[in-house]
Amino acid sequence: MPDAFATGFLMRKPKVKRVSRAPAFRWSKFISADVAAFVAAFAAPLLLYAMTMPRTVFLEDDGLFLAAARHLGVAHPPGYPLYTLLGYVFMQLPFSTPAAAGHFYSAFFGALACSMVYACCRHFGASVLASLAGALLFAASEHFWSQVIIAEVYAMNTFILFACYALLLRSSRSERPVVPLFLAAAAYGFGLANHWPLVGLATPGLILAAIPAWRTVFRNLPALAGTSLLCAALPYAWMVWRSNQDPLLAFYGKIRTLEEFWYYVSRQGYADVDQSATADWTDKINYMLWLGGEVARQTTYLGFALAAVGISVIFLRHSRVAALSGVVMFLGLSVFLILLLGFDYEPFRVGLFRPYSIAIYGLVAIWLAVGLHWTIERARDRFPPGFGGGARYFAPTANALAGLAMLAVSLDAGLRRNNLADHDFTERHATAVFDRLPENSVFFVYGDATGPFAYYSLVENLRPDIKLYNVQGLVLNDRIYSPYTTLEAIIAKLGHYIDNSERPVFFMLEGTLPDRGVNTSGFMLEAIPNSEKTRTGIQVHKASQEFFLYLIGHETENRWEMTRRGELLLQFGQYLAIAYHSGNTELLAQLRHLYKPCESSYHCLLGFVDILLRVEDAKHHKLIASTLDMAEAMIDQALTKSVMGRLYVLRGDLLATIGQPNDSRISYQRAFEIYPSPEIDKLISEIKAAESKRITESG
Repeated sequence: MPDAFATGFLMRKPKVKRVSRAPAFRWSKFISADVAAFVAAFAAPLLLYAMTMPRTVFLEDDGLFLAAARHLGVAHPPGYPLYTLLGYVFMQLPFSTPAAAGHFYSAFFGALACSMVYACCRHFGASVLASLAGALLFAASEHFWSQVIIAEVYAMNTFILFACYALLLRSSRSERPVVPLFLAAAAYGFGLANHWPLVGLATPGLILAAIPAWRTVFRNLPALAGTSLLCAALPYAWMVWRSNQDPLLAFYGKIRTLEEFWYYVSRQGYADVDQSATADWTDKINYMLWLGGEVARQTTYLGFALAAVGISVIFLRHSRVAALSGVVMFLGLSVFLILLLGFDYEPFRVGLFRPYSIAIYGLVAIWLAVGLHWTIERARDRFPPGFGGGARYFAPTANALAGLAMLAVSLDAGLRRNNLADHDFTERHATAVFDRLPENSVFFVYGDATGPFAYYSLVENLRPDIKLYNVQGLVLNDRIYSPYTTLEAIIAKLGHYIDNSERPVFFMLEGTLPDRGVNTSGFMLEAIPNSEKTRTGIQVHKASQEFFLYLIGHETENRWEMTRRGELLLQFGQYLAIAYHSGNTELLAQLRHLYKPCESSYHCLLGFVDILLRVEDAKHHKLIASTLDMAEAMIDQALTKSVMGRLYVLRGDLLATIGQPNDSRISYQRAFEIYPSPEIDKLISEIKAAESKRITESG
């Protein structure tokens, strides 16, 4: 079937600028197949994403970006000013909830990215149906899909990358290449204002894509560079200005100096996140193997084989420079990215990493479309000359059937993990917390939980009587100390605040509290002013118990939900241990029905043991040992090396307490093999030193 781009597909690119092409096949005199398929490549993914996106806030950075966009705040480094500005516009749309409007924002740009992938497929000569199949397979790829149904920056980043790529490819064939080149320069600059690290990793490939139009690029280089610089600088200039207008959200507060701006944009505060002290080359290799397996699985194994054919066809029979540009982009956003990061290879970090590389699925989809077209065209050429009209309809039929088969497989896998239309995990958590907090109380949140609570408090205006703070001094612009304050100073300021506050003060986590007594109700702690740290009160709260039972029965494959669920269950396990140690028969009668469900959770059991070991009561030793045995049988529930290794640290603590130093050292060594942290190494060294001292003294 002749079309505008496929003519001459199997021949080397002609050296003349003008390429004769047959007119595109038209479904009617009003619309061509190209236009209809391009629209379908946008509309079908948008419909899919709108049907599966959550209606309320999700995890990851969803709550933070929603709140920042709604109030024109400054998000976490490097700031994402372009995302915030456009997000504000979308969140004015009349959706059922502000979260739904923010999620549709990502869905819109995710669908645009699919249409840009279609345009790239057509540039490389794939037929209309093969190109549409590639675009839709990209839309249904699990990792890309997961990011375009929540408020995250990766949908826009992927759209910008493929828009820039499509424009650069277009410049190589355009009679006026200066127009697509300037549009690409503008897109590149906007990309830097959205997610400059990922755009930077794709830059070598984009430069290669511009080589066929190098004469025009060279003549207009100052203007092109100026266009990119202006498009990048304006959003960042707005971000600096906005940070000084005291918005409700400003991650580090006001940006007043060039040094503060560089600290922000260069992500220096995330150095500990990007580089783990326990990661090594084994982790990097595991990430590469995992990512390769995911690309093959998510594009389907047939699609992956077709992509290998497609990139070979582009390289050998179309344009070697264009083929190389895609390969270099792929390697930059996968292999080189993995080499730059120092992540431990563990389920939670894998979940943290996967959004960074979603653009590579679009590149594979382009190659897949080319491979599908080439394979079917070769098969059609083998029809006998007298076969008649059958050969005419073979190519479109085969393209459609192959595309539908691969799409069905991809959709089946993606729907199981990405259908979040009924998601209510964060809403249940917020409800349990807000139900417990008394009127006019103060609540200190921590870490990634800040985003969802900021959303409910500042966007949906739930419990406006509650004063929300971040215990690290981050995100929320109304703070009682700077985010650059030292830990010792933070503890002192928090202690002073608790002792002098006229409002009840609550904290999410024990580790964020200064040395004060607490009243615990399961998922939060009330600080007792002017009290000793050893003072602990236990409160029974129905909503907290109901949320605990929900967590026990909540099944999910989302790593973020699994991780948050584990953290909350560990916290509730500590609560149950405090109640158990109290010996209060009336209290235990009220909580008795919660201990059996706790036995089904690794994290809950770990929290239970953690408290019983701290109280140093010999009567608990037998229970601690049996609880650790139960937890060890469920260790596969742990999503991080540190949580997995924690089991053997606790067992080592127990063995050391009951006077078995050799067994204790063995347990610590096992923990170190799982999670080789300096803290565990120190425990092993202390036992060895004590043993050496004992031998010397007895010698």
